Amino acid sequence: MGLRFTDDENRILELHVTGWCDVDITERVLGDMGEPGLFGRHVADVREVLRRALDLAKYPDPSLGSTIRTSYRLTGKEYTSSGWYQTGGDMLMSTPELVLALTSSRG
Repeated sequence: MGLRFTDDENRILELHVTGWCDVDITERVLGDMGEPGLFGRHVADVREVLRRALDLAKYPDPSLGSTIRTSYRLTGKEYTSSGWYQTGGDMLMSTPELVLALTSSRG
C-alpha cells in the first residue's frame, strides 16, 4: 500500500514501511505527516519524511517489531532514485538521499 508525499519543490516520495511478516505499517507510522492533497500528502520537504521513515528502520520501536524495512522512490525534476533500508543495516542501494538521511539522523 504505502503512501505518496509531494513537496514545495515538486518532488514526489513514494514510501512503503513494513514490519514483521511484511505487514504494511506506513499509514500507522507516517500518516500524521503533511496535509492530504490531490496527489498524496503534501509536506514542505519530502526529505524530512524520508529521514523519519529511515529512522523507523534504523531505530525500530519494539511495538512495531524488531525488523522494519523502508522502501522508497524519490522523484525530482531531473532525477529519480530508489532503494530500501532494513533494520540491521541491509540496504539495496546507497543513494545520496539515503546516505544523508542515515548519517544526519539521530545516532
